[in-house]
Amino acid sequence: MQLSIILSGGYRRKEINMDAKVKITLNHFVGGKQIAGTSGRFGDVYNPALGEVAKQVPLASVEEVQSAVENAANALPDWAETPPGRRAQVLYAYRELLHRHMDELALIVSEEHGKTLDDAKGSITRGLEVVEFACGIPQLLKGEYSEGVAAGRHYAVQFSCDGAYVDVSRCDCLWQHICAQAL
Repeated sequence: MQLSIILSGGYRRKEINMDAKVKITLNHFVGGKQIAGTSGRFGDVYNPALGEVAKQVPLASVEEVQSAVENAANALPDWAETPPGRRAQVLYAYRELLHRHMDELALIVSEEHGKTLDDAKGSITRGLEVVEFACGIPQLLKGEYSEGVAAGRHYAVQFSCDGAYVDVSRCDCLWQHICAQAL
């Protein structure tokens, strides 16, 4: 069976052979680079429309996770010193990439999660709302100060970029940790 998809604007068309048993091996993404897994263990990513394995994702070894965390920890000081306004610019650029590649991303979500293209675009749109919220993080990072919240008491909140993390989920949300990255 051949499936034709016309992307928004009608300018691009993607043909998918729904009968193909193509298996793609995905990689880890660490330090801005794709890195092949070395554990020898993989998780299957099914095309729900066919009920067949379409891709495999490498399951990270303890050493690979430690390496990714070290990489993030090494990047943290520079990111922490990056002014919040510049961080917001990075997120705005990310937002623009999501808009620009909405159709391609929706196709991937559709293939991997069995959603219609419209539903997949809806998922990405909801994620865009999170990214747009995170673009406003600089305003929230200003903290707050209130005098006299109680007798002789003052209230102050200050935010800082405190640590690195690793995402070990299998969630389809590209943006599930975007607010943490903005901080």
